[in-house]
Amino acid sequence: SSSYYKLVDMLRWLQAAAGEAGNPAVGYVVENTAFQYNWKHPHVSKRDFEVVNFTMGQPATIDAAKFGSRAHRLRNFWTNLVEPQKLVAAVEKAVRPEGRLVQDILEPGREELPVSAADRRPWYQCNAEGAPRQAWPTLMAYKGSYNFRPGKPGAVWDQQHEVMTEPTAAERE
Repeated sequence: SSSYYKLVDMLRWLQAAAGEAGNPAVGYVVENTAFQYNWKHPHVSKRDFEVVNFTMGQPATIDAAKFGSRAHRLRNFWTNLVEPQKLVAAVEKAVRPEGRLVQDILEPGREELPVSAADRRPWYQCNAEGAPRQAWPTLMAYKGSYNFRPGKPGAVWDQQHEVMTEPTAAERE
């Protein structure tokens, strides 16, 4: 998109200005969705990802669930502060805090659905089949999100109304 090219131009300008001033290179961290896993739109997952990698280099792909988030949030990070392989290696050493369950953030009388399939890579593998859910399928920013519709992995059973529903704003944020 046009905003990406503006970002690249701005980074180039900042680095050139720093060089002219005799300063070391400007450090940056750029974060975005892990769009290489966009299976619906191959032009995004293939073509656009290759363009960004040609310009910015390989990203480190990191899931927030690894660090204790109660939602999978797969993101790409591009930086000139460390090689992506070293960043990924450091992330691999991180340990998810124990005991962080989705059920703990649900309102009384509401239950998450049992995990029917274990998480698979590239997502951090914290949910195991039959075990309590540790992370929602994704971060849900709006009502009606696909993974939170009735019957989907992020749906919630409302005991009072005896209905499958999506998480409330407080439960999903």
